[in-house]
Amino acid sequence: MSGIATAIGVGVASVGAGIYSANKAAGAQRDAANRAAQTQQNMYDQTNANQAPFRDAGVAANNQLGGIYGLPGYAPVDLASKISSLPGYQFQLNQGTQAIDRSAASHGLLNSGATGKALAQYGQGLAQSYMGQYTGGLQDIANRGEGATQSTAAAGAGAANQIQQAQIYGGNAAAQGDINTFNAISSGLGQGVGLYGYAKGGGFNGSTPAFQSSSLTTPSAGLPGGYNMNGASSPWNYQSLTGIT
Repeated sequence: MSGIATAIGVGVASVGAGIYSANKAAGAQRDAANRAAQTQQNMYDQTNANQAPFRDAGVAANNQLGGIYGLPGYAPVDLASKISSLPGYQFQLNQGTQAIDRSAASHGLLNSGATGKALAQYGQGLAQSYMGQYTGGLQDIANRGEGATQSTAAAGAGAANQIQQAQIYGGNAAAQGDINTFNAISSGLGQGVGLYGYAKGGGFNGSTPAFQSSSLTTPSAGLPGGYNMNGASSPWNYQSLTGIT
């Protein structure tokens, strides 16, 4: 193998190894970042699904309250019809009415004005009681819905922050991979150019010293026998070190 071919081969091998290592490391970091981001997304999706029924019920309850109080933007609610259809209302109204009628009849006042007044008062009181229970229940459901909305928002903000961090980490890994690739190419080309120059200067055939220097041709250089780096008789020449001619 000629010296020039050796230089080119070493340079190409160095570049290839550097690029492979840089891409492998960057790819592993990107994959880890993507998995972390997906995990956070999955956790948020589950939280969002778990809280959805409470949010939906809260919205419905809030709409009912808006309609009961006649607020702008809400469909009006027929409160009398709504109250009368509530579970237990009709049964309790009938039981109370029958009790008043029986009491009035026992005193001969079944169709009297006093009995009519008593029936009206009882009906109004019962409706007012049911209305308070109904609106109170709606308010409680609306509050639960608001809490679910806040919990979902907090989970979303936390997930977004974690996903953002993972994306930044993945982006940094990709950028570092590009930097490492560039460095590998630069280093490999530098080695190739250096070895090519070494070969052209005679370092691979012992004909011309590649590192010609007065400091390397005298015993004072500290080398065994005062040999230069590239002379054919030097133990430090390329052939002696590598066995390649």
